Amino acid sequence: MSEKVKILLIVPVFRRPEVTRICYQGIKLLEASAPEWCQITPLIVWSLKEDFLKIPPFWLNVYAPNKCLGLKMNVAVHYAAENLAFDYIMQLDSDGIIHPALLDIYHQYFQAQVPFFGCNRILFHNEPDGRTLDYTLMNSGVWVTGRAIHRDLIEQMGRELWYWDRESGVGVNMENLIRERTGTDVRIIYTAEPLMIDIKGPDNVSKFEHLARNPRESREVFGAEREKLLKRFNVKIKSYANPEQ
Repeated sequence: MSEKVKILLIVPVFRRPEVTRICYQGIKLLEASAPEWCQITPLIVWSLKEDFLKIPPFWLNVYAPNKCLGLKMNVAVHYAAENLAFDYIMQLDSDGIIHPALLDIYHQYFQAQVPFFGCNRILFHNEPDGRTLDYTLMNSGVWVTGRAIHRDLIEQMGRELWYWDRESGVGVNMENLIRERTGTDVRIIYTAEPLMIDIKGPDNVSKFEHLARNPRESREVFGAEREKLLKRFNVKIKSYANPEQ
């Protein structure tokens, strides 16, 4: 591995400019606050010209058709492996933010060159009504945002980390495909507090109401605790229900 850990942050975008704008704010903060031992490089994967025109200057980008998310992500991985220098690919959904403190927790796993790892805890914030969940996966698996995949494992997978024809469940599908082809399981990283956030809008595929129905893994946060958790991500998160905010 190079002296600095080179992390390629792959972000697929498709419409939803309100939440994508917040995601981009988070990426800029992550770049600015990244520890000295790592280098963060965003790669935006776009399908529509309107999305391309909103990509900040100097960020890398690649076109991929939006036929299904598995295809879109594999196109990005092929492009990256062919053209870019990196040690790890890290995933970030276009409605997500990663707090820089997560990189410090990940440092030992990057240094040990763990092939595949991620975090099992995240905040879900529902912009239409301002509700927030602290959600921890209890059984197995990690969230899509924050997953890190070593370049050697990517090459071992033939640069195909997803089923080409799958749209939904890409997180679980990725874990299963990597396990089937290489015998590699994802390493689950636990955090004392949520260091990632997923912002839900009215057109999300996975609805906030569905997530809130699982009290074993999710806990709704209110008042001062909620405001403290949201504030630490240092981006302006407004509610569609309260556009004056």
